[in-house]
Amino acid sequence: MKFVQTIHLGQQAKGVAFKLRAPTCIKKIIAVAARTAQVNDVSIGEDVNMAVWQKGIRHPPRKIRVQIEVIEQDNHRSAHVSIVDVESFKGLQQEKLE
Repeated sequence: MKFVQTIHLGQQAKGVAFKLRAPTCIKKIIAVAARTAQVNDVSIGEDVNMAVWQKGIRHPPRKIRVQIEVIEQDNHRSAHVSIVDVESFKGLQQEKLE
């Protein structure tokens, strides 16, 4: 099962100290993915990490479009987060892909 959604990181970084902004955004991406996929184990792709840290620790992107893929192995569920490139965030909504 896959989910595609936009995460508004500007709200998460507001009011946070400059040196904690990018790490806070990474934690929020993990929290949103865990809540959306209803799992406890979430891994972040290298592309998501590079997108958040692209402008440094102080200036993470305001929005990011991610794909959350649920992986089921035996009786253990986990999620993997990867980035989806979009030109504009206008009119995008959460999608559930099978």
